[in-house]
Amino acid sequence: MKKNLPVLLALTFLISSSSPVQAAGGLDGFVVIPGFTEISYPTKVTIGTSGCKTIKFSYVNDEDLVQENSAFLIQILHKTKKQSHGFGAWFSTLTANPNSIELGPMPRAGLISVKICKKKWTIGSGTSKALAAATPPGAYRIYFTAGYVDSITGEPLEGKIEIFKDLKVS
Repeated sequence: MKKNLPVLLALTFLISSSSPVQAAGGLDGFVVIPGFTEISYPTKVTIGTSGCKTIKFSYVNDEDLVQENSAFLIQILHKTKKQSHGFGAWFSTLTANPNSIELGPMPRAGLISVKICKKKWTIGSGTSKALAAATPPGAYRIYFTAGYVDSITGEPLEGKIEIFKDLKVS
């Protein structure tokens, strides 16, 4: 064991000092939403036999991003049809929503999970249900959008940022 200690210490140092993208493994896509966040994500996903897959998007927000009424959304879309296959969101304290004020803003760095499935599935519960389209193997788009919401109504304000990237599902 004493012979392996230097090797274990060196390995621990390498893992702890590597960037989040290297440590997470398999994250080969990267997008910057100016003034909001940097996101690392996989560009290829295999759903496998289970029928569903959770895609992990690793984000680090801009240190100057306002912690009130700012948000960004990640959505998996069909390449040509207007279909949503899954989504995830980050939001700060949204002052128009009393529940958001109690919860506070989401962390400035972390993971956002987006679920996709081979068959149609329901996102949410109760009155806020949405139907997500089936995701067979093929080419899809990842839609990143960011912006600010009105502090009174919660409605999106002008000037949102939109970015599209490719995703291959097998």
